[in-house]
Amino acid sequence: EVRNSVFTKTPNFNKYSGMFEPAVISTSTTECDWENAGKVGITLTDNKSASHLEGTTPYYICTDVDLDNLGKVGETDLTVMGNTTVTGSVFGGGDESAISASTTATGNTKVTIEKNESNEIPTISNVYGGGNTADVDGNTDVTMTNGTVSQDIFGGGKGRTTVVGGNVTVNIGPKGNTDKALSVRDVYGGSAFGAVNAKKDDDYDKDTKPNAISAVTGKTTTVTVYGGTVDNVYGGGLGQVAEAAVAAVGEPGNDGYVPAKDAVPAIVAKNFGTTTVNMEGGQVNTAVYGGANVNGILKGDVNVNMLGGTVNTAPASTPTSSSQIKDVVFGGGYGQPTIVEGYLIL
Repeated sequence: EVRNSVFTKTPNFNKYSGMFEPAVISTSTTECDWENAGKVGITLTDNKSASHLEGTTPYYICTDVDLDNLGKVGETDLTVMGNTTVTGSVFGGGDESAISASTTATGNTKVTIEKNESNEIPTISNVYGGGNTADVDGNTDVTMTNGTVSQDIFGGGKGRTTVVGGNVTVNIGPKGNTDKALSVRDVYGGSAFGAVNAKKDDDYDKDTKPNAISAVTGKTTTVTVYGGTVDNVYGGGLGQVAEAAVAAVGEPGNDGYVPAKDAVPAIVAKNFGTTTVNMEGGQVNTAVYGGANVNGILKGDVNVNMLGGTVNTAPASTPTSSSQIKDVVFGGGYGQPTIVEGYLIL
């Protein structure tokens, strides 16, 4: 907001009292957008600054800086180890800020979760190889050798607009691991609500053309379980099913009052490349899925390779949507909206 004037009453020296009478600061403001001048067609004054504060809205305060690229970095390498507790989420990518490839950077992200030399292990709620409503141009790599993830690990990002353009790799436990100090609720190769092995088309718009996303040729998603304990494994993403709005019942403060619920839109998590799930060791308490959970599409082929380990019933740390399915391996996903468009290879 820009203040329309500084004072409605200026400071005044009272010659009779010998004191300054205080000013009254204006409370009238105009709401402005901070924008790049070229993007909104405004000419900068002395190539430094400009504003549009009259006529039609929106009003602008302008700069020559490309605001769309603020916060962008070329690659990340994040390690969480030892006696570390993260009550929220760990992201390999940014928060509404892309990881972008360039001539000097790969555009890749890497997240490693491991114990320290004192055998202390980290505790985290969720882990994402991608960003929080932010894209990753290159590959994502999530490797967990020790620790506790109380909820889920995703090879991709979180928001529905997130895209990972390269390969996605998720490794749980090192090869030959017999250390039980590793537990995760659910592991996903895909995104929570976005897309992997994909790119946004030139006409993509998150509001008007959210599905203008296409495959990046040759990119793949791979999930491998070497050890530890996992409730469920999915090659795809999570997604969300639609729910209708529900009106309130009764009056607030009265017995039996039930508040209203807003409608929930359907969100489809998408894998565009070939997806592979490998199990070489460890224990999966509930089930292994080559496909997605809840609402997702895998557009490429799906490979599920059971090379070791155990899929058997054990008390789940937290029940999930597929917790009623026990001791099973599926080439596809869980739930009616989940789809595999390519071949299934078991």
